[in-house]
Amino acid sequence: GRSEIGGAMSAPAQFIFRRDRVLGEGSTAAVYLAEALHDLSAADESTPDAQWSKGGAKPALLRVNSVIRRGEQVVLKSSAISMERIGSYSAGGESSGCAPPNYPTGFSTVVRERLVGDALAEVRGEAKEHIVPLLASWVDDGRLWLAMGLVRGCDVHGLLEPRDEGLAEFVRQPCASMLRLMRQMALAVECLAANAIVWRDGGLQNWMISDKPDGASMTMVDFGLAIQLQAARPFGGP
Repeated sequence: GRSEIGGAMSAPAQFIFRRDRVLGEGSTAAVYLAEALHDLSAADESTPDAQWSKGGAKPALLRVNSVIRRGEQVVLKSSAISMERIGSYSAGGESSGCAPPNYPTGFSTVVRERLVGDALAEVRGEAKEHIVPLLASWVDDGRLWLAMGLVRGCDVHGLLEPRDEGLAEFVRQPCASMLRLMRQMALAVECLAANAIVWRDGGLQNWMISDKPDGASMTMVDFGLAIQLQAARPFGGP
């Protein structure tokens, strides 16, 4: 059943999101399927602590890249992180668009995902539809929290040995449909290259296929191993 995010994982998240279930847990990170209890927008970033009205204390270092609506399902990721390291990446990474010196080896997968998610937040055009978005992030009690977009569907690896008739039918689609998906993959990869991001985890399990009204759609997910090499240039720019 559903439960509030609390106990050993107490955070302001418990007042903004309700956990549906655990998707994965490790020694330093955890992933949950959750539902938004309140609307959340960029305007909330500048709300004074004393005027915070979404329950509990306002999350520290709150950043909202995309509006989250009440009732929307998201994927929450959480990882322990030192405030010293948070400070170094906030000052050295976000302001310059470059990763701090210790970023390639010293940062957790969740921190990497925030850096990449923030770098891609301003991407516009068709490519944006094929990269899982970082909706919001904040810090609480020594942990970094991310609210990621929920991608419904199956990964490409699951298509190699389809276990139900629906997937089996999907892999028998005309060649033109498969070429459309490959083009979407190319758009996502090109977008990363334009922003000087090296994905480093392009396995079949990190490409999700969703059924949308206009046909199947491919989405790139999981940036826990990614690195950003230099200041980004606008996607599609010179």
